Amino acid sequence: MMSKINFITNLDDLIEPTYTSKFEIFVDNLLQVMYQQVYDTNQNHVMIDVGANKGSITAILLRHIDLATGRIIAIDAHPRWLEQFAFSDHPQVEKYNLGCYSYACEKKFIAENELTGSGYFGLPPDKTYLNIGKLTSCLIKCETLDNTVTTNNKISFIKIDAESSDFEVLLGSKNILMKNRPFIVFEFSGQILERAHGHSRTDFFDFFKTHQYNLYSVGQGKSQDYLAQSWDTFSYECQDILAVPAEYNHLVENNNILEKT
Repeated sequence: MMSKINFITNLDDLIEPTYTSKFEIFVDNLLQVMYQQVYDTNQNHVMIDVGANKGSITAILLRHIDLATGRIIAIDAHPRWLEQFAFSDHPQVEKYNLGCYSYACEKKFIAENELTGSGYFGLPPDKTYLNIGKLTSCLIKCETLDNTVTTNNKISFIKIDAESSDFEVLLGSKNILMKNRPFIVFEFSGQILERAHGHSRTDFFDFFKTHQYNLYSVGQGKSQDYLAQSWDTFSYECQDILAVPAEYNHLVENNNILEKT
């Protein structure tokens, strides 16, 4: 029987497990399906963790790569956040203190002055969303993912948790997407995307249509509804999205679809 990707459900009941732990279970299941249904081998594969923070997702990626030939690229923009990264000395993990963006640049980075992982490129934060009294800012060197990860090995999976900049990371990953066709999990907020980075709904969907990816809600079945709400109302909440190469659409239940090529 063909395995399919299991999405997070019952988000109204978050007492146990938490959404974070459910998200980790989702990623683990996704990788299991990938290596049962898509890839014959996990040898010489590369997985990328943008916004690695403490390394909870890196830990899951390490369960699925070949520990002799595989490699994890862990990236985080803020140097203090990488101080708490759990896999700095792991032989299969390469760590980069770098901002990923759609072009090489230096960007003003606004961050909470605690090790929480919340930070934004040039976004004036809303008072109801962040504690302004605990904010700091600094300049962060940014580079495209295409220029950062140079390898002839297969890039099979990319996770992006860059708060407001996930789409910018993808815009700087076009060569990787065309050559490798990785599965991608990233965060999305239409409100932040438009306000902070100037991208419209058309820009967003046209990118995935051009690269022949289908988009799915990770966390809610009525995904088309919440996508419109996230984009059109004054909301900073980021939702998790799964981007699947169109050739693997059969692995996904269609009731979670946001956009299909």
